[in-house]
Amino acid sequence: MRLSRIGDLGQTFATDRRLVFPVVLGVLLRLLVFAFQNPLGADHHFQVIQYMQAMHRVPTADLLPQSYHPPLYYSLALPLLYAGNARTVQLLSLALSLGTLVVFYNLVTSMTGTAPNKWYILLFLSALPQLILYQNIISNDGLAIFIGAFIYLEAFRHLEAPSTRREIFLALLLGLGLLTKAIFLAFIPPLLLLIALGRRRRRARDLLGAVTLFVAISFGVGAYKYVQSYVHLGNPFYSNLDANWAWVADQKGAYRGMASFLDMNILKLVSHPTVSGGTKHSLPLMLYGTLWYPHIPDSGFLGYTTRLRYLGSAIYVVALIPTALMAVGVVRVMGSIGKVVGRHGGPDGQWDTRALFDGFGVLTLLSCLALVVAAGLHYDVWTVFQARLVFPAVVGLAICLRSGLEGLTARARLHGWVRSGLLLLAVLWVLYLGGEVGIRLLRGT
Repeated sequence: MRLSRIGDLGQTFATDRRLVFPVVLGVLLRLLVFAFQNPLGADHHFQVIQYMQAMHRVPTADLLPQSYHPPLYYSLALPLLYAGNARTVQLLSLALSLGTLVVFYNLVTSMTGTAPNKWYILLFLSALPQLILYQNIISNDGLAIFIGAFIYLEAFRHLEAPSTRREIFLALLLGLGLLTKAIFLAFIPPLLLLIALGRRRRRARDLLGAVTLFVAISFGVGAYKYVQSYVHLGNPFYSNLDANWAWVADQKGAYRGMASFLDMNILKLVSHPTVSGGTKHSLPLMLYGTLWYPHIPDSGFLGYTTRLRYLGSAIYVVALIPTALMAVGVVRVMGSIGKVVGRHGGPDGQWDTRALFDGFGVLTLLSCLALVVAAGLHYDVWTVFQARLVFPAVVGLAICLRSGLEGLTARARLHGWVRSGLLLLAVLWVLYLGGEVGIRLLRGT
């Protein structure tokens, strides 16, 4: 069998019924990781839940390393701590991770596109190790990713059938996102644009009323932490990087001028799969490294201390394929949305729903990325440049991947090779996660 035909294996699962396969794989991987992953991770989210249990109140942003985050996740986790321990609290993360998979499946199967391309998109969303690892530990990342995916699903449904009810529901979801993590501030501009374009025939006064209602609901639900931080600290966006924690000083000095933007030497990642002095000063390498593999080893697993880390080297090489597809996809999506807006809808006066949704997805992703980069440059702390911080907008990456794949449809042989690469990448991910579990078993932990 020629290598270019290996990618056609995915086409055997090309019906909607067979699209369940990547989701089943994702469920199995999440259950496997949950059984062996340390529930605490590297951050101190569990400490916030313990504080709320002991003191019966939400801590101020300057009190604990993670208490600057909004309180929704910790409030949901608190009853589980009363019922048990850290392992019990981790069950919430598992439930959110599995729930996110369900949202991914519903969104991808509802979207237009060929079934084989949908299969590979679901494979990406189901098997990406960083998604699995960060949604399975005690962290507000799990809830943020779930809400972000849900916003994408409801945005798609709103564009399909715009209504005031859906606008209100989107506002509630955004409010819950703001009550979980500040990255949802980056969702505001794309969502407001979505409201404006979703029902563009409304009079200016009605549109202003809809936007006002949307903002009022979103901030009414999600403003608690920002108000608390302003009242107590004079800064509504106070974070742990504003405090004098010793680890903040240790992580400073990331930015080195334009060289930090231009350094794309992937060989640094290949030779040192986990973070090193050669990568922490490069924005592209940090973002690339933390997207495709645990470049910063803070997931609670220990494979980075063994030869297993060289699976990361292989992953970084093969991941050049989907990265290139995503780059092409961004260009194609932005070109499509420009054409749609430029001609003010299709021949029947209706917008191209798919183009609008793809544009919303990519704009949201870019908005989140811009917020992360701006924060990283402001604080000059290298750990800010992590891809997981934009995972609430991971559907945007999937949209870029799908668009890139569709751009190769007319080139059958190249398309086959690319699909082969995507399958190989998924195999490497499964081997990596299985290897981490194997290390746990061998060490008896």
